[in-house]
Amino acid sequence: MTTVHRLSETMHRIDLRADDLASSRLRAALDDLEYEFDEELTDTLKLAATELVTNAVRHSGTRGKDGRVVVFVRVGPPSLLIKVCDRGPGIRSPRRVPTLFDEGGRGLFLVDALSRSWGTSVVEIDGDEWSCVWACFGAEALERCRSA
Repeated sequence: MTTVHRLSETMHRIDLRADDLASSRLRAALDDLEYEFDEELTDTLKLAATELVTNAVRHSGTRGKDGRVVVFVRVGPPSLLIKVCDRGPGIRSPRRVPTLFDEGGRGLFLVDALSRSWGTSVVEIDGDEWSCVWACFGAEALERCRSA
């Protein structure tokens, strides 16, 4: 299940089932959106979005038949925004640096390295509180993301 809603000229909402295919369905939905950015920046957005959706599915406790992840994407120049939201408790424990031998645990470090800014928030979606992780990309991302 993937549903894409255009909320405004530059803002989209993508609803995904929280399962092992969520990241690939998100990439397909992002491929269908119109971008006015160079290929490198859009590829960076897709990589970060995939990492955030994978984290949401794996760690939120919403995986399964009825669980879902909601993704907001702003593709309006001069910056890109991705916000991945789930019904989980959010990021509560401090991030630890993964060791060379860890099989995972690098998603947020990758998002930190790729984005201009990232953070967490709680938003209301469909009348309920959802935990979100957001990241901004592009030349003027910092100021534009604070207002999103």
